[in-house]
Amino acid sequence: MSHLQVLTEQFRTMLATAAKDRDKREQFIPRANGSGTEPAWAVHERELMHKAVNQERAKRSKKPVDLTEVTSVEQLALGHVDYAHKYALYCAELVLQEK
Repeated sequence: MSHLQVLTEQFRTMLATAAKDRDKREQFIPRANGSGTEPAWAVHERELMHKAVNQERAKRSKKPVDLTEVTSVEQLALGHVDYAHKYALYCAELVLQEK
């Protein structure tokens, strides 16, 4: 398996585990950019992915990425049938990109 595939599966598994607790975070909270609200579970999962991406980047002696980069790739995955896979893949790509 390639590094990309390993990271994608690791992140997909992490998202699946986090999704099991969505019912504990059903309340809506204000978006960071001030444009409405979003479910607390979405914020939690985004923060988990941001932390995981930066932990993997640190292992590779790479600088951390900003939360906005994780949010951007999450937006690319939204609406897809395979949302969790695409989100995990795009986050894995953030880890491996030269930056």
